Amino acid sequence: MPWYTAVLLRGEEVDGQPGPARRGDVLYKLVEAPDAESAYARALEIGAATTESYTDSDGASGTFRFLGLAELVELLGPPGDGAEVYSRFVSTPPEPMLRDKEDLAVFAAEKSSSELPDPMRELRETLPYVPVAGGAKAVGSNHFPAVCGHSFPWKSEFQLSRTGLRVSPLPVGL
Repeated sequence: MPWYTAVLLRGEEVDGQPGPARRGDVLYKLVEAPDAESAYARALEIGAATTESYTDSDGASGTFRFLGLAELVELLGPPGDGAEVYSRFVSTPPEPMLRDKEDLAVFAAEKSSSELPDPMRELRETLPYVPVAGGAKAVGSNHFPAVCGHSFPWKSEFQLSRTGLRVSPLPVGL
């Protein structure tokens, strides 16, 4: 039976309200299903079960809720050692995404000075300034407006397909 990678998006609500500068996260989940339609339905079920609630140090309650799928990709083979579970094309130099060994999540957890075994989630005291959507670009910005995840200017020779690049889905640069 084929395997798929489902890329799930969750958005944050604080005290039951989505904030104007809402944070979110991206989850990569493996799905085994007989076909794409079944994989899609199963990915939605998995996503619905990912709701996570927390209380920050100020007593505000928050929840990360499933918003939908960002991607659903069939794996080239069954999962196993070295199997590719997701790739994406990077349109900027990839070197800034590189991390030293001690900065990789698996090793950074070992050097944590916290006495608590699990990561902690804390809200910022103030929200960062975010210009109004669709406003003018900030001076020196290298970002372009985007529609449905595709930024412009769009090069006509690009098509929506696998790139063949082997890039880890790092949170840096997402």
